[in-house]
Amino acid sequence: MAKKLEGRTWQAGPNASLLEIAWEVPPFIATVLLSLAFMLEKLAGRKKKSGSQQKKRGRSIVIALLCYLLAGVIALWVTWVFALEGKGTPAPSQPPRELVIAGPFKYTRHPMYLSFILAFYGTGRLLGLKSTLPLLAIFVAYLRHHAKGEEEVLLERFGEAYQTYRQKVPGGLPFMK
Repeated sequence: MAKKLEGRTWQAGPNASLLEIAWEVPPFIATVLLSLAFMLEKLAGRKKKSGSQQKKRGRSIVIALLCYLLAGVIALWVTWVFALEGKGTPAPSQPPRELVIAGPFKYTRHPMYLSFILAFYGTGRLLGLKSTLPLLAIFVAYLRHHAKGEEEVLLERFGEAYQTYRQKVPGGLPFMK
């Protein structure tokens, strides 16, 4: 049963289990997926790395750091714009009171999800997980499902203004219409 909380529809009802509540939180889902992959790959065992493998490891660390940096910049930008333009925060308990279409929202309707994706990929690279891309695909599918619920709430709250915005701005990656 869905319930409303500050304009946000939560699928987990008042008697929800911890797992049902956690399903509503994208960073938690990302952490679970990456942790499971890390544990499974560690259990499978690893061989000692050669010189070329160590170079690849160095590149993976640089890529991970760049992903974290970009994810952090996006998350801070979203928070800043939500506070200034929307008079709220990214937290579901204190969402923006105004429709926010400035800043990163000019390029994608879900910039925080883009931040999550970058952090997820960076973490997978940092941990050296071979399963990063398949898990990323699962995480992106989860985010797309989660975004649909958010968009229903936004349509209800902001009506025609959100519908117009939705027609102009891509929901996923900024360069994909």
